[in-house]
Formats: sequence, structure tokens, C-alpha cells
Amino acid sequence: MDGEENPTREVVRQFEQFEAWGDRHGVSIRPAFERRTRCSIADDEHSVLVTPLLCLVVYRNQELSAVFPHSVDGETYTVKAAIETLLSGELPVPSRSGRRPDRLLSK
Repeated sequence: MDGEENPTREVVRQFEQFEAWGDRHGVSIRPAFERRTRCSIADDEHSVLVTPLLCLVVYRNQELSAVFPHSVDGETYTVKAAIETLLSGELPVPSRSGRRPDRLLSK
């Protein structure tokens, strides 16, 4: 995670956006995303970002609307559940948003 010239800097920027989204909506993107400190054999210490194997990000009108997985009060809202919501014709929303899912398709 260290340094502007790091080739994974774009991933770190995305993580920071996801983290800010979680803060705004009262949810956490942890434990799926996690910052850790690692030490090498040469005793160099550096920060690393651990990411989930799969992540789903929903944009609405070009604005970040939801990140999956995310957690609230120890319960994780998974990518699978978000995809099932999408397949039902609704747009998944963060669990603490106070909104009902929006319909994507008219029935």
C-alpha cells in the first residue's frame, strides 16, 4: 500500500473510496477488506491490503451506490445476496440506508 509509484495504487484508491462509502452509510467493508502490516526477511515493514476474492460494486448515475461484501453489526451482506437481488429486478442498497431496494424492472 505504500508509495504513490506502487503498481497497485489504483486498487488502494478504490479501497479508500469503498471505505469512505461504508463510513457514509454506517456499514463496514471489513472483514472482507483489511489493512495489515507485514515484515520481510530484511526486517522491512510495509502495509498490505488484503482484498476479497470477489467484490461487487454498484454505481447508480455514476455514483457509488453499494459495495458488497459489507458488514453491519457482525452480519455480512454478500456478493451472492447482491446478485440475487439484482436478478429479482431490484437494485441492492446498503443495509443501513433506510431505503427499500429500487426496482430495476417493471413487473
